[in-house]
Amino acid sequence: MQSEVLSHLAAGMDIRSTARLMNRSERTIKAHTTAILNRLSLGSRLQAGIVAYHLVTQGALTLPQPENGPTDRLTD
Repeated sequence: MQSEVLSHLAAGMDIRSTARLMNRSERTIKAHTTAILNRLSLGSRLQAGIVAYHLVTQGALTLPQPENGPTDRLTD
């Protein structure tokens, strides 16, 4: 589940949106986010998002697909 949360961070999604899309509570998503930050020795969600985005560009992580279909938001 942490890799899925990380992919949402890469997409720039906030806690509330991530929780809604994953059908989890905001508290659960915050706990996973904290675990990600600790595991990667990072200090903020922004730093985690940057790391995650680099993983996406290297093909090691995929972005979540929005409910309304694919997006090219981060490919421009």
